[in-house]
Parts: sequence; structure tokens; C-alpha cells
Amino acid sequence: MRVPLPTCSPCGLHLQRLGVTAEPAVGGLLVSGRWSWASSCHQAEWGVLGVPMPQPTAAGAVPGVVLIPTSELTIEATWDMAGMRGTGSDTLVAKGVFVPYHRIRTFSDVLTDHERAGEPLYWSLRAR
Repeated sequence: MRVPLPTCSPCGLHLQRLGVTAEPAVGGLLVSGRWSWASSCHQAEWGVLGVPMPQPTAAGAVPGVVLIPTSELTIEATWDMAGMRGTGSDTLVAKGVFVPYHRIRTFSDVLTDHERAGEPLYWSLRAR
């Protein structure tokens, strides 16, 4: 069965950045950090951002992806390239933004198309 895509405009950086943190919280993660070169962030409704996901049973963290409404992020004007200003590739900033579990995936789950409860990650864009 083919399901319709949500109508929204995401931007994002799937790469994990230095200084990005994702701390466990009841029902999700508290995310803080900066993601540079987020093309189209001024028009986007959602940020698709790379984070280090803490693992309760393993040492360290694994790469993860979170979906955050851009209304909960700050955009810093850091992109001023002649001839490329129209890309709006500024920096997204999160300061203790709560991300519920239904908007979090490990990067390996995204790459292998592993869905949670039969629901693809992009369907999380419709559930705030």
C-alpha cells in the first residue's frame, strides 16, 4: 500500500557535529548543539539533524537522527557567500530542545529502512 507523503518542507544535516548533545529525558531526548550549512533552513518547517544517541547498554553513543520543528530552533546568520546567498545555508541552533521518541531514530535504522511499529520516519513529520 502506498501512503501519501506529508506536505512539509524539511532541511537538515544528517551528520553528527562536534558539540552536539542528546541527553535522556522522560519520553525522549533533550538536544543541544549547532548544525552549520543548513540549506533552506529559512523556509523549512522541520530540521532533520544528526545527534549522538546515548545507549543504555553500551559504552558511548551511536549516530542518530532527530526531527525538530524549526520553530523550536534558532537560525544564526553565518552564510554570506557571494553567488550562493539564496541557498540560505545558515546555522541551526538547539538549546535543550525536547524531542519525543517518535521523532528519533538511529542512523543505522534509517539506512536499513527499519520502521518503528510499521511507521516510516517521515510520518513523524505530521505528528508534533
